[in-house]
Amino acid sequence: MKHLLTITLLFCVFLANATIRRVNNNPGVVLVAGLVYDNFPNAFNESLSGDTIYIEPSVNFYSTVPSFDKKLTVIGDGYQKGSNNGLISPLSFSLNESILQGNFSIVPGAENSIFIGINFKNINVTVTANNIQLKRCVLSGSNAHCLVLNSSNNLIEQCYFSLEGGGHSDIGGNGNGNIFRNNIFTDIFNGQQNPIVDQCILGGVAGIVNGVFTNCIVGTNNYNVGTNNTFSNSIKINAPFGTPGNNNIENASVDDIFILGFNGNRNPFDASIDKDFRLKTGSIAIAAGTSGQDIGPFGGTQPYRLSGQPPVPVITNFFLSTTGSTSSGLTGSITIKSNN
Repeated sequence: MKHLLTITLLFCVFLANATIRRVNNNPGVVLVAGLVYDNFPNAFNESLSGDTIYIEPSVNFYSTVPSFDKKLTVIGDGYQKGSNNGLISPLSFSLNESILQGNFSIVPGAENSIFIGINFKNINVTVTANNIQLKRCVLSGSNAHCLVLNSSNNLIEQCYFSLEGGGHSDIGGNGNGNIFRNNIFTDIFNGQQNPIVDQCILGGVAGIVNGVFTNCIVGTNNYNVGTNNTFSNSIKINAPFGTPGNNNIENASVDDIFILGFNGNRNPFDASIDKDFRLKTGSIAIAAGTSGQDIGPFGGTQPYRLSGQPPVPVITNFFLSTTGSTSSGLTGSITIKSNN
């Protein structure tokens, strides 16, 4: 009882400083004032800096807000769960997704916000605030760019930039000093200055200044690589890099790298499912990285996670006895698995 009281007090202290809000627009969900909402804008408007919003899987899309200008953590439940069913563990409780629709601007005031496991579907995300983290999200644009970074010191990791729906999955903007690691960019990586790019797939590179690329796999869509870029321990499909570097593999065939990685027309990186970009048995990317790790998003210390499952603990077993007494209490057990 003493330990239970301690945990309860700590939980109350946490809640006193930050609120966890849920958004769920599935039919039959019971709304709770200040805690459970049926739309994202209402939850956002009532949130304070430091709060967390869970956007729960739904049969319906969620609308965005006109301007995201608060420091919040926004957590969804990943993407492409049906396609990867049987490959991801622990399994999600629902194959529905947390989908945001409507162009989305992350503006000053939102510094240090975190987005995890969100499906930004066929929209354009523009970031003008610094120190934003996008983790395990999927982005598919409706026109030229699905992510425009015009700010600095942002971290984009373990995300999937998809050509799903016929839109674009480009990176754009003139951001400075942003970090990109363990991502799959099926389209063009554009316009960034002084980026650090590690363990990524890039459909192509254009207009980058002072970029440092390591352990990457790069496609053939190079319109203008840019200036003062270096590639190391990286692979180039069907062409040379044309820029300084070392320990690179050039003129590689996509058939020697991925399980699939292309569509029916055999266009490199046009596959629409993230699992297709896993390395095949005997891939030339295996153990070819800077520290002997695999090249590409599934290698390194923070490997890409299929379907972007959020790094929050998952209860895999729960037991509570149905009988007890005031003297003995109830017996029970909970088994929790990390989802990192």
